[in-house]
This record gives sequence, structure tokens and C-alpha cells, in this order.
Amino acid sequence: MPRLPPGTTIQNGQVDGKPGYWIAGGSHVVLFRAADGTFHQHELRVAGNVLLWVDGKVTLRLEGRLTRDEALELAVTVR
Repeated sequence: MPRLPPGTTIQNGQVDGKPGYWIAGGSHVVLFRAADGTFHQHELRVAGNVLLWVDGKVTLRLEGRLTRDEALELAVTVR
């Protein structure tokens, strides 16, 4: 279960039929899980709204001053 600061929300969804998440609101720290299952944080990185989705073995991240709908529209153009 993700730990989110007050004012931050996460929504499950899909990007072009692939699993995805929209994280919006307050700032959050970005962590990732390596292939061996361990979690890492290379450096402290505070992010704003972000769209994350999985395409095969790759996790993609779209961050910017976009609405959820704008991010989804842009994400489907990534191949």
C-alpha cells in the first residue's frame, strides 16, 4: 500500500490498455523497485502530478503541469 502525504491522491487506470496510475496533489518522493525486488531511492526527488504506466517490462513516467486528461492524451503517443 503506497504511503501518500496529505492532499495527494492516486487513481488506478489504464494508458492505451496498459496498467497505469495518476498521482496528484501534494509532493511525493519517487522510489523504484529493482528487478531483484529491492526498493531504491537514488536521490531525493520531489515530484508534482505524474502519470505512471507499465508497457511490457518498462515503467514509463510522464510528469508536468498537465491535467490527467492531457497527460493521458500525450501518453498514448509514446511508442
